Amino acid sequence: MTGARLLSGVAVLACGAAPPRSAAEVDTTRIVEADREPGNWLTHGRTYGEQRFSPLEAINARTVGRLGLAWTYALVCREAPKRPRARGRCAGAR
Repeated sequence: MTGARLLSGVAVLACGAAPPRSAAEVDTTRIVEADREPGNWLTHGRTYGEQRFSPLEAINARTVGRLGLAWTYALVCREAPKRPRARGRCAGAR
């Protein structure tokens, strides 16, 4: 089991939801019944209704102040070859 998968499993268990399943297991029936898996966002807006509402209760007005940045990922900036670069490099590149 990879570290990321183990960590996601621990996070899901901490929320009291079922362990995550693979992307290949997401079908129409599962999306229609998304409310049976409140901890899993199976589509962009969680359900076909696209309301982007989470029924989970762990984050609320009392606990929101404890939220913080969990991770970041620095994207490699690649400009189109014909586009001139500002100061010879991509914006934000170091």
